[in-house]
Amino acid sequence: MVGAAIGIGMANNLSQCVRVGVALGCIAAVLPVIGHIVQNNNACYVDISATGMISMIIGDSARAPTTGGSPRLRRAYTLLPSSTLWSSLMILNLQAECGAVRSVMVLPDTLSKDQFRALSVACRWIAVHNLGTEGEKA
Repeated sequence: MVGAAIGIGMANNLSQCVRVGVALGCIAAVLPVIGHIVQNNNACYVDISATGMISMIIGDSARAPTTGGSPRLRRAYTLLPSSTLWSSLMILNLQAECGAVRSVMVLPDTLSKDQFRALSVACRWIAVHNLGTEGEKA
């Protein structure tokens, strides 16, 4: 914003050359940040079996899991009790078999309405099922 303000002339006491240089410097400083965000924006494909087992494919192969998604990228996860399941947001805290924890944020506009509803129902079923089995063990 500072670079844009200087570039369009809001700082009248600077020469045109300095304003353009500062604006270009600010833009150049932001480009690596934008590149990092775009590069690390991994899509994921979540699959929940009828028994409540969650598996996920992360990365570029997630965009087309049925057309050659590599089996080595698919991992099994357990839904943790710290997950948040609201009608307009789901934050799925998932633990892999190796113990690594991953949080996946699911917004309603990332899926179709039916897919979001199905994922929400499945996660709620898993949460109730897990709480029921943990309560019986205690």
